[in-house]
Amino acid sequence: LLLLLDGSLKMSSTSAAGHEAILSYVHPGQWFGELALLDGLSRSRDVRSVGASEILVVEPEAFNELMKDASFARHVTELLAARTRMLLGLVEDFAMRSARARPARRIVLLAYDDDTRTTQARKEVFVSHDALASMLGMTRQTLAHQLKLLAGVGAIAQGYSRILITSMVALMAE
Repeated sequence: LLLLLDGSLKMSSTSAAGHEAILSYVHPGQWFGELALLDGLSRSRDVRSVGASEILVVEPEAFNELMKDASFARHVTELLAARTRMLLGLVEDFAMRSARARPARRIVLLAYDDDTRTTQARKEVFVSHDALASMLGMTRQTLAHQLKLLAGVGAIAQGYSRILITSMVALMAE
């Protein structure tokens, strides 16, 4: 089990053909790596540091001992429940939301660090168009068009590898 203390991490998967799909970013204060400890299978995603990072590692033996504590086990369960809800929402996005709604929703999730339980959103999301397009399974050109529309309604402003949320209300309405 790992806790990012400082820096930023990119979580992705790579196809057999070498195509990388960026799934999310990990920010300070976020835990990750719990699935391999819980089910005993190998890690299913790649995690790479974006610049310098500091990570706290909870070794498997320590994790197993901590899981005997009901309070700790409850926190792990809540973490998994939050991630499951977020992932089901992403599946729903692909199946039911328009090309315009998908980037808006993903930007909102990134602003909340993919944590549906947090109440404090960041005003700036540091993500390139390539990375966001990869997360959404759309071309960079389609994404650029949708971001321009979101900027047109006053929801966002774009910068180099960042998106400034100018109106969370307008963004969520999209």
